Amino acid sequence: MRYIDTIILHTAACKRQTDAKEIKKWHMQQGWKDIGYHFVITGSPWDKKAEIQFGRPIDITGAHALNSNKGSIGICMTGHGDFEVWTERQLYLLHVLTYNIMKSIPLYDVKIIGHRETPYEIGSKSKTCPGRQIIMDSVRETLRLDAKTMSVPMMYTLFGGTEQQVILKQDTFVLGDKHVIA
Repeated sequence: MRYIDTIILHTAACKRQTDAKEIKKWHMQQGWKDIGYHFVITGSPWDKKAEIQFGRPIDITGAHALNSNKGSIGICMTGHGDFEVWTERQLYLLHVLTYNIMKSIPLYDVKIIGHRETPYEIGSKSKTCPGRQIIMDSVRETLRLDAKTMSVPMMYTLFGGTEQQVILKQDTFVLGDKHVIA
């Protein structure tokens, strides 16, 4: 397992619903080998469901934050963080995912940051990712509080090196095909 100490949050910067498959297509059209993110959490104010979709395997370095990919996991939230906040379902799945990442792999003083907070982007006025509407201190506080107070189901098959993924139904993970749904 590679050394990981950072989870970097992103926005898809798309004002319509999108998914990991479409983002992978965008990235490959730019000449990349694969989708840059390890996970995509779908959902939007106009869509009542939210999903955790898998991107690049976490044991492979991502391509989501210049000079910060080596020790990080990239999570992309769909929607456009400059114009809308994440939905409650997206935040719930972000909590489930980050909790399971932290419980499932050895992390060393892990920090959760927005793309704009990476060392390369600090001070950049043009980089707003994961969006102007996303207050990272509030996101971190919510995840920290949730970790103490919320019962989170384990995603046991998430990091088992298998293509099989899980589906969340009524707060219970069961084996399924391609995503986690809330």
